[in-house]
Amino acid sequence: MGVAIRANQGDWGGARLSDIEAVARSAADSFDAVDHDEAIAITLEPTLSKDDPPRTLQGTGPGRSVVRLNVRGNLWARLAYQFGHEYCHVLADPMTYWIDGERRFAWIEEVLCETASLFALRSMAKQWGVDPPFPNWREYSLSLAEYEAEHGSDPTRSSPPGARFSDWLNDRLPLLEADPYRRDDNTIVAKEFLRIFEADPAAWRAARLLHSAPRSSEASLAGFMSDWVIACSELDRRAVESIAGLIDVGRRP
Repeated sequence: MGVAIRANQGDWGGARLSDIEAVARSAADSFDAVDHDEAIAITLEPTLSKDDPPRTLQGTGPGRSVVRLNVRGNLWARLAYQFGHEYCHVLADPMTYWIDGERRFAWIEEVLCETASLFALRSMAKQWGVDPPFPNWREYSLSLAEYEAEHGSDPTRSSPPGARFSDWLNDRLPLLEADPYRRDDNTIVAKEFLRIFEADPAAWRAARLLHSAPRSSEASLAGFMSDWVIACSELDRRAVESIAGLIDVGRRP
């Protein structure tokens, strides 16, 4: 069992389905988040248009998800980046949804998913340099590393020089609560989260418990994080507590 990935026919820009599945499977293998006795099935589909954003949908039953990507052609780094993000949504459960009040904290999942994209690219770059899915893909390890480095070093995805992260986030928080899809801001926070997950890759299991507690529209950020911590096992709690400390929930309503 574990994670099964299958790509459907469609406009993939000439890329072979087996290659698309191999890239996605390599990305999923980067995450220590699923037990071997579990069954998660992911169906990959191309978006109707290459301009449509990637997204994750609930599948036909429990443990099944549909992930739509807008990558066309053999752009493996871009495919890994997009799939890493959507795979995190799968881990957090596509059946979950945000009520109006709770939507204030949707940015946390979006940041986790951006973190997952960077994490997958870094992990795959290292793995493919040694043991790629196919021997002739070894050279793509450099492309994966370069794509991650370029994405993370973009000035629009970096906090202002000399600014404390906590101060920057305090200023940005109202914007993130109003719009969780601020991708540049998501990436700035994700780069901070990344250190936590690279230090403990098994911490991705905590993402699966992000929505484990019911919340009211009056829930606070501190309460949201506290519920997440309580839902985790003792080992997984450390990562969530590190995230809570990083975003300094004690100062935030």
